[in-house]
Amino acid sequence: MYKATSPGITNATMIFKFEVAPLASKSSISESYNRVYTFNMLPPGTTPSSSSSPAPTYSFA
Repeated sequence: MYKATSPGITNATMIFKFEVAPLASKSSISESYNRVYTFNMLPPGTTPSSSSSPAPTYSFA
């Protein structure tokens, strides 16, 4: 959970961890996937305007 304490731009990184077990093999493969999101926290009562967002940044561990 995230609670903004003041208006402004903030970034959040979400990390998704998973494990894959191939059918023909007994060993599994562990992997993680990260995605960075940028949020513009607006003051209470503000109506957001529509705008385009930049492409997300991906990185693989």
